[in-house]
Amino acid sequence: MNPEKKESSTENLLISSDLEKKKESGASDQDESVKLEINLLKHKLKDVEEELRVKNNRIAELESLVKLKEENGIQIVKLPGIEDFEAAFEDIPSASPKWMVIQRRIDGTVSFNTLNFMHKYWYKQGFGNLEREFWFGCQKLHELTTSRRHELYIQIADFDGSTAYARYDNFVIGSENEGYNLRSLGAYSGDAGDALSASVNKKFNHNGCYYGCYNREFCWSWWANSQCNLNGYYHSSQMNLTDENGIWWSTWNGRGRLNLKSCKMLIRPFQNE
Repeated sequence: MNPEKKESSTENLLISSDLEKKKESGASDQDESVKLEINLLKHKLKDVEEELRVKNNRIAELESLVKLKEENGIQIVKLPGIEDFEAAFEDIPSASPKWMVIQRRIDGTVSFNTLNFMHKYWYKQGFGNLEREFWFGCQKLHELTTSRRHELYIQIADFDGSTAYARYDNFVIGSENEGYNLRSLGAYSGDAGDALSASVNKKFNHNGCYYGCYNREFCWSWWANSQCNLNGYYHSSQMNLTDENGIWWSTWNGRGRLNLKSCKMLIRPFQNE
């Protein structure tokens, strides 16, 4: 064989071998790249599955919370011109269903009287627990009661288990510039006596008094000139109050300032029954 041809053939074999090696190397690199991409996708899929699991758990928690709130009468209220808000609703067997609770006192677990320098702010905005004790907020009361005619229903109970009510058919609260005054109550009915009408056109006052026995000041907020106070200090036993700072309704069987065990204020759009 011609030496030159032999050399050329050898070179061709070497080149062919190199090409095959490069192909194999390229294929191997491509396989590694695909494997790497698959592993990355698997990790991403696990991350997405975990994120989805967390979101589903959160959705289940929220649905459970909404269901519990609905069972307790709490609903989201949507009204034109008023920002959406949560509210507690109750039925009154003797006065039809769907009353919105705007205040509740039952055991003193929520302080109405130690809000300190934020006192006026919280009475304006509302505070407490809708499922227990709370104040709805003067601003929302103004917006609701000036948007359409509302009636007010007040339930009170003493430490002996007796109960009474006062009902007013045109409850209207003025604006912040008016001091959230009790602009109107309308006609009274009930068996608790009319202890609130004396406050018509009076402002929602913020009062404070220093008590040496507690070495601190307690505040309360209620309409001026009233013969009652449902936002005062909660006393866990029956007593004759020495000042206005308690929960009392003076016109109920001539009780004066004998404190109450519980009270509740509710409103609804007026219905001419």
